[in-house]
Formats: sequence, structure tokens, C-alpha cells
Amino acid sequence: MSTNLNFKLSRNYSFEEVLPVASPALLSGRKREHYNIIQSQKNETSLTAQIEVEPRDIAPGEPYYVTAFIGSEILKSLCALHAGGPIYLKDLELAFYKPIGKKQFVGTVTLESETENELAYRFSLAEGSFAGLAKVEKLPARDLNKEERLNYVEESFDFSEVDVHGARIGFNAKVNSREVHASTTCLNKSLILEMIGQLGIIHGHLLLGLSKKTANVWAGKITLSSSEPILDPKNVRFELDLKTVRAAQSDPRVLVADYKVSINDGAITADARMYFDPPKTVTTAQAEVNWDEERKHFPITQEQTYFMNAAMTPYRDEVEQAVSHETRLMTTRGGIGDGRFYSTADSARRSLAQLIGTKPLNLAFLPSTSFGVNIMAMTALQKTAKREVIMPEDEFTASVLPWKHHGFKPRFIQSDKGLLPVEKILAAITPDTAAVMTSVIQFGTGYRQDIARLGRELAARGILFFVNATQALGAFPIRFDEVGITAMTASCHKWLGAGLGVTVFAAAEDYWKSVTWPIVGWRSVTNPWDLDVENPEYRREPSALELGSMPTTVMVAVQAAAEAALRLSPERISERILELSDDLVTKLQKTDFKLATYRASATSADKNSRSGILGIEVDDPHFYQRELIKKGIHITIRRGQLRVAIHYYNSHKDVDHLVTTLQAIRNERRSLV
Repeated sequence: MSTNLNFKLSRNYSFEEVLPVASPALLSGRKREHYNIIQSQKNETSLTAQIEVEPRDIAPGEPYYVTAFIGSEILKSLCALHAGGPIYLKDLELAFYKPIGKKQFVGTVTLESETENELAYRFSLAEGSFAGLAKVEKLPARDLNKEERLNYVEESFDFSEVDVHGARIGFNAKVNSREVHASTTCLNKSLILEMIGQLGIIHGHLLLGLSKKTANVWAGKITLSSSEPILDPKNVRFELDLKTVRAAQSDPRVLVADYKVSINDGAITADARMYFDPPKTVTTAQAEVNWDEERKHFPITQEQTYFMNAAMTPYRDEVEQAVSHETRLMTTRGGIGDGRFYSTADSARRSLAQLIGTKPLNLAFLPSTSFGVNIMAMTALQKTAKREVIMPEDEFTASVLPWKHHGFKPRFIQSDKGLLPVEKILAAITPDTAAVMTSVIQFGTGYRQDIARLGRELAARGILFFVNATQALGAFPIRFDEVGITAMTASCHKWLGAGLGVTVFAAAEDYWKSVTWPIVGWRSVTNPWDLDVENPEYRREPSALELGSMPTTVMVAVQAAAEAALRLSPERISERILELSDDLVTKLQKTDFKLATYRASATSADKNSRSGILGIEVDDPHFYQRELIKKGIHITIRRGQLRVAIHYYNSHKDVDHLVTTLQAIRNERRSLV
């Protein structure tokens, strides 16, 4: 079957000084693009087409790239041609692997799955430069005259009530659009992509303090998910939250900005990645962290001096806002648009995967670290007949008890006031050793293990390597895929600051493909809503351990907290934590208080073994804790010591306040003896 089609599109957007800090050239514009599907070949499972794009209104010398807008319209047309009738684009995951500067190229769509009303197409334009997955809904067939079938009328949008607050930009949009070939009258996904792209460009300029538009801005990856169509596009609320901004690995001058987008309170959501190539005078140094400003995002600092981060880190304000937003949705919408209950977990999974350095496919969300360690032990039973597990004597009980319960024999390695080098662990290995279990950072001593080196050594010996990263997640880089970890678990309520209720579990792909998960639930199968109990097809990836419905209020907190950590970067967070903890060590040295661990001085231990956790020896820790609370200072007691856990939002003034108050308490206590 061969088809020749011709489409015309235009877009008109106006910002009308709603952002007066930016120049008119940045905030308004009009461009027209025209594309022809010159020829297409179709069979039952795929369609391939020759496409020609003709840009209009491009200034002389301005480079032309196929926009997300026109690219998605081409994609939609190809899907409609293969489906043989009008469609509604429901979900879209696309990536610009490189900008398409060509005006002629080949496009393909391949049918991946089909139900009664939904088709899923894998697509590629210009040899994969623009690729992804589209889910479309077939609409009732209707007779269209030639003019309707071949043309789109002009679409335009106007922004109003724009507000920019640091990492967030919100705006109301009035959209005038009518599309007749591939959709009903509703908010057009292609126009959504265009608006996201334009707002991302504007926000990038504002972040860098630029008022003149640069041409070197392009979309990298956009994922759209809709729980319901927006049928009245004349009153639409958009919110863009900046997740991360960082330098690209290939070129440090290029900034990579990731956004989370919510439209009409989550009716449509999107993850968007923008690449911004600033003028040579702009460098990423301008994006250095202002720690005093970051501190303001933690309301607890207004009245308390909080050092309990190894037990629980309080919410940042945007985490609280995300939880409040989800609570409001539950109050006002209940189960309407319930697809968000599952898409929220997937969005959080993508953010957490980026934070710990692995693929989303390798992650699951579990109820607790103890749950995750039980999974480690039960799957290890499938991999080895050996039963010895080597672990530090300083391990938290959640890392120990599940192994004993499932018949393994922990062999504890003694540390030197917390210090436990890799060599000592390797020296303890015997022919009976099945696995090594260790924390990245010990909860009591604060010792940070060299996970990368230990992982390499254990892999060379064929020994399973299990890790508890609870005291590292949100505080120090993890780089899961680089360090040879078999499986890892990390609670999200401690340094990540996402509240109680969820632990992230990660497993190496070669490991999870070789084991059978020991527990299942209704969502452990490929198609859970088939409700098939006779011939269930169980999934292999770790998310099969998400047995039932997820706690969405916790999941939105996890995502918001992970996005904040990504925006700041684990590297910069860890540097700040070490700066503050070294300051505390230095100041304590000038008193008669003694550190309870190996960190007798700020320089005596290898920097790679330090963390934000410090233990202080006192004669009556509960007395000191009570007196500190009276002064608004909050610490925990672990193993008979005052445990101080310093996070990036703490300050040098907090450290001074703690040391001064400890000295005052000791002096008063001595005066009473």
C-alpha cells in the first residue's frame, strides 16, 4: 500500500511581557513548518515513510532543527496511517538522540502491542535521531473530506499569570486549537511538547541571567503520560519543576536540565530533558550552590538545630509541597485518573535510578531495608550452597537478622574503632564464604567503606556482594553499576529525606535474571489487570517485588527528594557534609570531649572513609541529650554515644552552637558534683 499525503502546521505563541525580565525576542515568536509524507509502505506490523520537512519563517543564518512539535505530529500521522483511521495520542516517550537538521529523512512505526482500543508503536525518525514509544487510542471512524483529512488549522497558545520561584515555573495557558486528522478536540500532545520546550528554554535563560535568546537549545528526552484527556484547553495550568541542572559529560559547557511537568493537577504529566549550550561567557560555575539559600528550604532550621539525619532527615519544603499536592488530589479526585498511582512510582524510579547510577529496570520499591535484606538472603539460597556471610561487627541489625533467619552463618569482622579497611575483609574470606554484606556507611561509627574496590575484589573471587546503602543515599555518590554490587537496599527516610514507608532495592541485571523472586503479588505479573490466576506470567525484573498498590504520598516524596539531591548533585552534597563534619572535629579537639571513633582528627583518616556521622563520648549520654533538647539541639544516642549526623543544610553556626552548648552542659554538671 502506497500513500501520498501533505500536511500544514503552524504555531503561534505570545508571552506579552508576562516575564518582564526577559527580552521580547525571547518571549514571543512565530514559526511555520510544513511537512510532506512523500511515500509510505505499510504492512500488518509496520509502516515506513519518506518525509520532507520545509521550515518557514527561519531567520537568515539561523540553524534549522526538526522540533519536538513537528516531530510528534509526523509520528502521530504515521501511527494514524498505520491504524487506518483517527487516533488519540495517550502516552508518549520520545528522545532526541541528536537534533535532526535534515529536511528529508525516513520515518518508521512498528506495532509493538494491540488491544481492542489501544495500539503501542515503537517509532524512529531519521535513523533513530528521534525515537521512542507511542501509545494511541483508536477513535470511531468518520468520513472526512479531503481538506479535513490533509490539513491542520492554526494552533496558538497564550500564557498568563506566570510565576517563577527558583526551580519552579508555573503558568496558565489558553490554547486555541483544532486538529481533525488524528484527534478529537482536546489539548494536543504536540502543542504540549512545544509549550514545554518553550518554557524550558525561557527558564534556562532566566536561571543563567540571559535576556537574549540563543539558538543552541534543544529538547533531549520527553516522556508524556496522560490519565485523562484535557477537553477544555482554554484554561490549562502547567507547572514545571527543575529536577537537575548539571554539566554534560561530553562538553562541560553544555547544561543538561531535567524538568518534571504537571498539567491540570496531574491529568497529564511529563519528564522533560533540555540541553542548553550557553555563550562562552557563561559557565557552570554560575550554578554553584548557595548553601545558605538551600538551608531556607528546610523549615525545621528556623527553630531547631537538628543533627538526627542518620535517623530521619526532615522534609525539604518542596517535598512537603509534593505530599500536600498528592493529598489534595486524593481529597478532590479520589480514584479519578487512577493511572497516576502507578505512573508516580515509575517517575520516582527514574529519578532514583539516576541518583544511584543504574537503569530504572534494576530498581524496586520495598517497605523496608529488612524486607530487602530478606530478599537478598532468600535469593542467595538459589545461587550457592555455602552458608558463611562475612560482615562488619558494627552492622545494623537489619543487615544481620534476615541472614541468620534463612540459615546463613554471619561471620563478624572486628573493626578498630570503626576503621575496617578492605584488606581486613578480604583476609577473612574462607572456602565456605558465600557472600559479603556491608553498609556503605556504618550507622554508629560513620565509617565509609571503599565499596568500589571491595566490589572489584569480590567479583574477581566470585563472591556475592550485598550492600546496605541507607546511610549513603542522598548524602554520598553510590554509582551502583560501576562498583560490582550484587544487590543493594537503602531506606529513603534517612539522608534522602523522603519520610517513612519506602526503601529502594536494586539488583544487578545479571543477578535478577538468574534468580526467581521468592514472593509474588497481583502486580508481579506482566499484565496485572488481566487478573489471571490460571496462567500468570511473572515478571523477572525487581519491580515484580512491588506486590500491590504503592503508597503514592510516599512515592511523590521520594521523587521530590531525589530530584532535589540530583539538582544539588551527590558530589557537592558530600563535599558540604565533609566540610561541616571536619569543622566539628576541629572544634571538638579544642575541648576535652573525645570522639568515640577513628576520626580523632580531621586529617588522620583517609578522606574517602569519612562521612557526616560522628560519635562523642560522654559519661551520661541520656543526661546530655535531655539538656541539649532544652537548648533546641537534637541528636540521637547509639551504642552509648552521642551520635551527631550532619547534613548539607546544617551550618557552621549549628556546629558552633553544639560545641558551645556541650561545654556549658559539662561545666554545669561538674559544678554540681
